[in-house]
Amino acid sequence: MFPIIIPLFNIALSRAEDLILAMESRCYTPGGERSTFSVYKALAKDYLVLFIGLLFAFLLLFYPFPF
Repeated sequence: MFPIIIPLFNIALSRAEDLILAMESRCYTPGGERSTFSVYKALAKDYLVLFIGLLFAFLLLFYPFPF
C-alpha cells in the first residue's frame, strides 16, 4: 500500500504548491472584493475599421508594384 500512497501524497503536495504560487502571483486575497467582468460589443465603427484594414491588406497583396 505504501508504494501507492507515498507518490500520491507527493504529487498532491506538488500540485498544491503550484496552486499556491499561482494564487500569490495573481495577488489573490481571501475574502477580497471580486472584480467586474464586462463584455464589449462590436459597433459599426469597429466593422468599418476592420473592412478598411482588410481592404488595405488586399491592396498591398494584389497591387502590382513597379520594380
